Amino acid sequence: MNDPAAPLEFLEMKVDLRDAPGDAPDGAPRGAPEGGRSLTAVLLHGFGAGPGDLLPLAPLIGVAHRWYAPQAPVPIMVEGTLFGRAWFPREERELRRALYGEYFLDLPGMDPPGLTEAAWAVRSFITERGLDPSRVVVIGFSQGAMVAAEMLRQGLAGRDRPFPAAAVLLSGALVAAERWSEGNLSAGDGSESGSGRESGGGCGALPPVLQAHGTQDRILPFREGEALRETLEAVGFPLQWYPFEGDHAIPEEVVRRIRAFMTKIIENLP
Repeated sequence: MNDPAAPLEFLEMKVDLRDAPGDAPDGAPRGAPEGGRSLTAVLLHGFGAGPGDLLPLAPLIGVAHRWYAPQAPVPIMVEGTLFGRAWFPREERELRRALYGEYFLDLPGMDPPGLTEAAWAVRSFITERGLDPSRVVVIGFSQGAMVAAEMLRQGLAGRDRPFPAAAVLLSGALVAAERWSEGNLSAGDGSESGSGRESGGGCGALPPVLQAHGTQDRILPFREGEALRETLEAVGFPLQWYPFEGDHAIPEEVVRRIRAFMTKIIENLP
């Protein structure tokens, strides 16, 4: 098995904003290079997938010039064949349980080993690329959305873990609900010296979140997405909630929502 602590491998795409769909944000001409009012997007794929699964979203959404798709650190092997990648769990026995679905039956009640480490791996990836977190939008799908949500939770727990500019959570679910409690947020998570939620997190104001979930989702049921929404709203994240008629997918209507959301983010950048 690959070393889960190693730097994340990744795919990268640059989008020519002159060819991107939709209108260019005010003050951000199409094709503008990084610098000024620009965003970078980091795409976190789902369980059993890979970095190439979400990268085709880049030219469909536009808005951000540079798109990164890191690869989850844990390979899923089935009889010697690579089935895909996972952010967590990391033990082979647990991976097999996850592969057949039983592992995910009580996500709010579990605290899976590897979730915290996955979020820190993405933070390290952003740092290693020399990116300013305040100009990064993290977009996660399915298990990738769980990792993105954990990054938000870590931001609440200490000022040494800055928030991204925004987060997009697609077909995700609430994991380890107890870790979102007031006491646990104030105590930090032990990853580094936590300064508590009362510090205002990494960047003061909480970043905006767009969350979308299909009402007919058979992989992560709609109620799981609702539980995540309620938790994020309870701790104060400004959240746009978009339920759609559909399954565990990213339909065109959600792509349009992401584009509009990111356009508003870039318009509000200093």
